[in-house]
Amino acid sequence: MPVLDGLQTTREVLSIYGDQAPQIVALTANATVADKKQCLAAGMVDFLTKPVVEADLVSCLQKCSKKLRSEQVSTPSIESSESEATPKVTREPDSELLDIDRLNSLPLALLCNLSKSFERSIDEEISNLRSCLTSGDVGELAKLFHKVKGAAMNLGCSKLGQLSSKLQRECESNKQLPTPDVITDFEALCTTSLIELKCYLEYKGA
Repeated sequence: MPVLDGLQTTREVLSIYGDQAPQIVALTANATVADKKQCLAAGMVDFLTKPVVEADLVSCLQKCSKKLRSEQVSTPSIESSESEATPKVTREPDSELLDIDRLNSLPLALLCNLSKSFERSIDEEISNLRSCLTSGDVGELAKLFHKVKGAAMNLGCSKLGQLSSKLQRECESNKQLPTPDVITDFEALCTTSLIELKCYLEYKGA
């Protein structure tokens, strides 16, 4: 991965998704006891080494399946509670800014958590962008645009994700800094995307 390794990614996923996080299994060529301890300590539920042994894979899948069934029995269905919620009366979100199909595919509770996390982090990211612009660090700018792109696309903020991707490519290929006006427009799109995302959540009754 270009930014995070498997251990860092696992911690990030568990931090963001909380109880709704998927089960994560390590698949690695590093087969030492220390490697396994690191993976499990990061929050992974199991550890497989390459080349994969069929019996080990079957055992891993059985363990994950058993854990999933246990959670389904003990935890009320989020989708069920969402379907019973009465949507608030508000305007529809702007489909030119948001990928509505992507948003509809996410559990509402999960989307609320992701939205709050993105809202908390975006001001810091914009501040970092402006600092990189001042210092002339085009490489770090590309990394920051890449980071915002991933978060935006995960959240269904498609126009913001597309702009972030475009700016990342320009930084990487041209090695030229964007103008301050471009950063201002980027910041404005971040703000409007968050507004439309909140509108979507309200429209769905969150």
